[in-house]
Amino acid sequence: MYSEVKVKVPLTRRSGYAILTIYIPTLVLLVVSYVTLFFRPVIFDTRMMSALTVQLVIATLFSQVSASLPKTSYFKMVDVWLLFCIGITFLTIIFHVMVDSKVNRSGGKSVRPTESSVTTSILVGQKGLPRKPVPLVVRSKWMNFETDEQKMVMLTRITIPVVFLIFNFCYWIYIVIY
Repeated sequence: MYSEVKVKVPLTRRSGYAILTIYIPTLVLLVVSYVTLFFRPVIFDTRMMSALTVQLVIATLFSQVSASLPKTSYFKMVDVWLLFCIGITFLTIIFHVMVDSKVNRSGGKSVRPTESSVTTSILVGQKGLPRKPVPLVVRSKWMNFETDEQKMVMLTRITIPVVFLIFNFCYWIYIVIY
């Protein structure tokens, strides 16, 4: 004579809010930071100020998100995402400083390497005749760049997206599984 009532409460995550207020804005900011890699190396102020502004906005977003989420003793996945965004932007800033140091050492402009830095000499000749040097150009087939700045720029343009894709693959697999 007892009655029984069953209540079923489905618990689901509401991810739309986090995607619209955290992930998409930081993705746009990371794109802006990445675009600074395509600025000319000689305009250091513009490259650096753009990357630093992105860094500041991401740090502000991180503090706002941390304040709005419940306090826990462990890292939340949003914290991991935002710390990664800060880290990748920091790497972009470090890259800009390295390129600027190369440009400043070359007198403020990209300098082509000297003849001696890209060639070696082979002495050829016949018996008794003076030998004359013949230049032999040594270059990599896949990285045919003329300056160190160009090599650094291309390496960073490739490295940043690769690191981003690897992180995102691991991050979203972890999110979906757990």
